[in-house]
Amino acid sequence: MGKEFKYQKGVDGSHIHNCYVMRREGDLSRQIFRNDEGIITAFLNGYAIIPIGHYARLVELASPNDARLKPIPYSMQNIKDADKDLYGE
Repeated sequence: MGKEFKYQKGVDGSHIHNCYVMRREGDLSRQIFRNDEGIITAFLNGYAIIPIGHYARLVELASPNDARLKPIPYSMQNIKDADKDLYGE
């Protein structure tokens, strides 16, 4: 198998794991997140942040002709493993 990945928090407790994050074309900001030595800064204007499972369901419900919505692989087990590592639960 591949290299084992350990989930980590930033120095301020921030983390982004098991997420599908995509910058909108034409945004004035060149990035939506920046990581400066463990401190994550967000540049979000007009974005919806929803659970990845909800996103997957929206894609299922969308018209198959909508080329902008693409199915994405995700694993609830990876999300649960990260929660356990990050929060001890």
